[in-house]
Amino acid sequence: MFKPGTEIYIYPQPPRHADEVQSGVDRYLYALQQSLACELKLVNKRDMTAQQAGEAVTTANEEELDLIPNSNSKKSLLRKCIPSVCFLIYGYIQETVTLALEMRRGVPEQSMIHVNRVGCELQTIAAKIAGIERVMTTVHNLPGEDLEAQHWFRRCIEWLSFACGDRHICVSHATFDAWHQRVGLRRDKVEIIYNGMTPPDYSQFDRDQYRSKLLPTVTDAVWIGICARLHPMKGHAVLLQAFARLLQGGEHSEVALVIAGSGGLDQELQQLAKDLEIEDSVYFLGHRTDAIEFAAAIDINVLPSIHSETLGYSLIEAMFAARPSVVSDVGGMKELIQNSGGGKVVKACDVEGLADALACYLSNPTQMTADGQKAQCYALEHLTADQMAAATMEAYAKLV
Repeated sequence: MFKPGTEIYIYPQPPRHADEVQSGVDRYLYALQQSLACELKLVNKRDMTAQQAGEAVTTANEEELDLIPNSNSKKSLLRKCIPSVCFLIYGYIQETVTLALEMRRGVPEQSMIHVNRVGCELQTIAAKIAGIERVMTTVHNLPGEDLEAQHWFRRCIEWLSFACGDRHICVSHATFDAWHQRVGLRRDKVEIIYNGMTPPDYSQFDRDQYRSKLLPTVTDAVWIGICARLHPMKGHAVLLQAFARLLQGGEHSEVALVIAGSGGLDQELQQLAKDLEIEDSVYFLGHRTDAIEFAAAIDINVLPSIHSETLGYSLIEAMFAARPSVVSDVGGMKELIQNSGGGKVVKACDVEGLADALACYLSNPTQMTADGQKAQCYALEHLTADQMAAATMEAYAKLV
């Protein structure tokens, strides 16, 4: 039996306050910390996320990591390959040994470490080298699809990292399936626990006032909203093309596309909106710190991710706000929609399918409201932070 009050050592450090939350992993850790019936402790003061641990030894120079030389000669290949591989091996070994020494100094051998995966991790390997008996991980990411992620040495590190974990929490069935195919992850070592959050209190929220202050010129329009960083994987370009198609027929003129989030694609996406001649109906809000209020202000939530999406918190926020969602069939998002009936699932990169799904809701406000209510009921029953924490405690107990 797992006893409340037992200390769990964790990577990376959970945010101490709500205003420190900056990512989905931060939201997970913060919600877990607030609801867990035991104390989460940081291994040491070095706040290194799993992604940073991997990147610290692989980001020297893109040319050094590129094993495809410009010349076809074998001599060029050897000159290119050997320094790169040696650099990778030396860097990973150095980082792993450093982490292991830190853990050995700061963590009793019979303790438990909970590592949160967002990339190619070394912490689980270091924990076993340090002699720590119980290693739990939460898998927040899908396998990478870029060339660097396919590097044979990186894939070896991924396999060894998973092998050093005693049990794993996957945030969706799709996450498990992807890593099962990638590294042979075993189902008997995995718990499927959806992300959770504290149900928002909207009793004091004035939706009309919020909308009029944010976008006073389109207060009465139907808002199609997305809250996500402006990154290619999030599928903003697909959404803009689908929205342009939606407006072509002229049947849905009283509609606005509201985009919350920042990132390197800001100017590119704004230019795309101009090229599609929809800039008058698209609103870029930039980075927002009021995601909870934004979720309640929109009418339809949309997440057209094209790859690498496990289970975005913006979907869960929209569900708690009783907003239906249109999502792509990437990662675990489709699972929540199919389980709840609170939205529609379309194929990734399917511009026409995305436009048709949005049009269906715009033509049927009754269904839009009903699906939003279904989403909210499911979230309150299955996606609260307390339920996530209770399931995590059970996973801890299986290790103890």
